[in-house]
Amino acid sequence: MLHGELLPAPHRQTGLRPGIGAVYAFALSTRTTSAAGAGMVLKAGKAGPNSDARFRSQHYTTSGRSTLAKSLLTHRIL
Repeated sequence: MLHGELLPAPHRQTGLRPGIGAVYAFALSTRTTSAAGAGMVLKAGKAGPNSDARFRSQHYTTSGRSTLAKSLLTHRIL
């Protein structure tokens, strides 16, 4: 079963449904003025069904090994 969800910025982070994993992507809006370009995917990844705590906390901070925040600081495309 697939479930799609679009969360435009700014948004509140959501958790994983019990027993369900996720494939996610952070992308720029088609209305962006960033030099990176409209629709540019900034970060994509996956989270297993037992990764809810990590999924909720690490994607919005620099505390994890591979987070959106850390990637934006490392690869300055914006």
